[in-house]
Amino acid sequence: MELSMNVIDGGVSDNTIKLKGQMKGKVILILIDSGSTNSFMDGKTTKELKLEMMQVSPLTIAVADGRKLMVKAKCLGCTWAT
Repeated sequence: MELSMNVIDGGVSDNTIKLKGQMKGKVILILIDSGSTNSFMDGKTTKELKLEMMQVSPLTIAVADGRKLMVKAKCLGCTWAT
């Protein structure tokens, strides 16, 4: 699985579309990056929005610069709108 470095540092590249969206009535920043194979959300946002999280077996993801990050939970039923 690959995750663009832009997702980690909040940066925007030529491959990134930056949108404002809403989730549970709150405005969120959405980065759509063609370099990523999956969607990710930071832990602070999940806590602020009180999203239901489910613990999963740790999953290692690779970011564009070669670093590895570990994911230990997934969001249940998350949807957003622009």
